[in-house]
Amino acid sequence: RPCVEDEPIDPQRCERSLADAAHAHEDEPLLWYELARQRRHREGFSEAIVDAFDRALTLDPGLGRAFVAQGQTLAYLGRFDEALAMTERCLEAAPTTTSCHRDRLWILETLGDCEEVEASARRWRDALPADAHPLWALAGAASQRGEPEAVVEQLLAEARTRAPRDHRGYFEARDPVILAIARGDFAAASDALEGFEARAFAEPSGPSTERAFRLVPHRLAILADLGLTVAIGGLEDRAFTKEGLAELDALDFRAWLTKHGARESSVWSAPISVWYDAIAAYEKGSQERPQAS
Repeated sequence: RPCVEDEPIDPQRCERSLADAAHAHEDEPLLWYELARQRRHREGFSEAIVDAFDRALTLDPGLGRAFVAQGQTLAYLGRFDEALAMTERCLEAAPTTTSCHRDRLWILETLGDCEEVEASARRWRDALPADAHPLWALAGAASQRGEPEAVVEQLLAEARTRAPRDHRGYFEARDPVILAIARGDFAAASDALEGFEARAFAEPSGPSTERAFRLVPHRLAILADLGLTVAIGGLEDRAFTKEGLAELDALDFRAWLTKHGARESSVWSAPISVWYDAIAAYEKGSQERPQAS
């Protein structure tokens, strides 16, 4: 039984066994799900894995774990609209599925859709009123919207009271990032983020949902850094005038962000790659691979 463990000793043998079993029992959704999952674990994300998860969901439209896995796969392949649709199907079938709420929020944060982030966090809070995570997401949304620091602190304090006692340290470590953003102190936010990441990655024993949220402060800091850089650069280069914008049109956006002080992690972040791929029409966000421009 080469696949008896979650991380088998011989992954290739496990995958071959699952493939043989799936083709021998083509109507068994769990076999297709496990095959896709094992392939993703061994090979990374690919279209073949999407097809295998689709096969599992076609056979069993109520297979919640396949909704989650397929949504994550589509998101990592850059197919964000399809990934969001998958999380929506999941939540329609099971409104209290934490993983689908979490992944939907993650995708929207990656896209920088602040209004939808807040709406999804409220939906999560309404479905699971005892959960701390949607309150923390609402605090992040409030800080980006420019709400007073006291409003943000109130949401964070409520989130801490709802967090399990042995996991409150995570909330306490990341709250300074959100509060610094609320104050507009991005240097302090960056320092707080470094401290939080050092603690989060040094403590791998937290629950799976907690691990998934470790990078959320990083995403918030990226959005704040990009917003500040665009504002500063726009003023310095007169980008808000017709003449200034014309002068900037020939410049590479990443180079322009770097010139005005954006962090490297922000310059090469997912929102900027989406801009190159979807708006500037560069394949997979790479300037070396133009599609339509």
